[in-house]
Amino acid sequence: MTGDGIPANDAMTAVTRTVIAAQALPYSQDFAAGTTPAGWSTSGWLYSTDHGVTNNGLYKNLYDFVPTGQFTVVKLGPISGAVNLKFDYRLVDYGTTLPYTALLNSPAWGTIDVQVSADCGATYTTVQSITPTNHVESAAFATKSISLAGYGANVQVRFIATWAAGDWFADFDNFMTEVPAALDMAATGFAAPGTTGCYGANQPVSVTIQNQGSATIDFSATPATVAVNVSGPATNTFSTVVNSGTLASGASQTVAMGTQDMTLSGAYAFTASITVTGDPNAANNNTATSRSVIAPVALPYSQDFSGGTTAPAGWNTTGWTIGPNHGVVDNGLYGNLYDLNTTAQFTVVKLGQVSASTLLTFDYRLSNYSFNAPPYTALLNSPAWGNINVQVSTDCGGTYTTLQSITPANHISSTAWANKSYSLGAYDGQDVIIRFVGTWTAGDWWAEFDNFNIGTGCTGSPDAGVSSTATPVSATAQLLR
Repeated sequence: MTGDGIPANDAMTAVTRTVIAAQALPYSQDFAAGTTPAGWSTSGWLYSTDHGVTNNGLYKNLYDFVPTGQFTVVKLGPISGAVNLKFDYRLVDYGTTLPYTALLNSPAWGTIDVQVSADCGATYTTVQSITPTNHVESAAFATKSISLAGYGANVQVRFIATWAAGDWFADFDNFMTEVPAALDMAATGFAAPGTTGCYGANQPVSVTIQNQGSATIDFSATPATVAVNVSGPATNTFSTVVNSGTLASGASQTVAMGTQDMTLSGAYAFTASITVTGDPNAANNNTATSRSVIAPVALPYSQDFSGGTTAPAGWNTTGWTIGPNHGVVDNGLYGNLYDLNTTAQFTVVKLGQVSASTLLTFDYRLSNYSFNAPPYTALLNSPAWGNINVQVSTDCGGTYTTLQSITPANHISSTAWANKSYSLGAYDGQDVIIRFVGTWTAGDWWAEFDNFNIGTGCTGSPDAGVSSTATPVSATAQLLR
């Protein structure tokens, strides 16, 4: 431009864009090479023969400090007609040596979402989720299949694993495209009983089935028989014939099976199968899960963690540690909250029944994090460090109500232990589960707990919902009878 006095900025900075060609079908990947395959994005995931079906597999460890992980399959296409992507997966508890143990569905460990993009990864749609409701607890690999039809000529598939509880490996292997049979019905999980809440004498049982074939199934012409077997404290068998309606390719429906008596305590194992005459694929015809009914521990109850460094029976302390230097006398329960670990929770064993005079008492301390041995310094209330909510559930952990909160407004900053006492009288006649939820907003600190006691106060109790503080004399100085 004539008169432009600054020619140095006249040329635009060069940029590049890459158009990635789609991988032609059929396609398969078993990670035998032990490295990231061409076109895949697997940042944060690893390869090992300990995590594959026959050789290497793709895996990631999910836990409270690493709560999510994702990977993307190479772009596939062109997709013409019915095409499925099949893969093997396994969920097992974290360990350093084989064999690994199966990850249990309770407490609910999280989700694995399978998503498809038809616009080169700009947006994704969730097409299938692996959850505690439909995951089959096993140390063996299971096979899953998703339909790629109808999303566009070329697609990308993304897997997102999200942690909610436990410490576990997500293992994947043997990705393969295939043209599905016209008829292929699958039992994919249990819609009921749910994974949370209490179970009763007439607990509904229902199974989710899916049409994984390429054609719509007409059940009036091709009926499906769904069978369920229940083992455990109370056994049962169910059988239902689906003989009306249609189900489109890729669609799912829930089949009500009946009701199960789950009043007795213990572990119930549920297995389901679907049978359709002419179905050539038996590999996806079965599913299984388990549910546990936990008996309440009678009151009074006390726990001072002196029995060792493992979680007491019935407690869920995932993400917390039991050990010395964090207890009043010996061991205590503690967790570190900071900007990369902003929330942590634990639950006390199920207890019951509560009476009008039942108290919850415990010792707690908030200290600044330190690499060094004690004494630790007191966490100050400014800046506001967060809160600790004490919550109660009367429906076996299905829902919780906050009983009281420890906040910078009522916490006394000190290196000494404080004692809290809350009335549980509002839950008279009920079984309860007590949960503590710590939430971080500032600082880097330890939340430390010890000397839990639930029982009847022999010197009276504070008004419902009111807390009192005192320095405990010892681990045995409890006002409970």
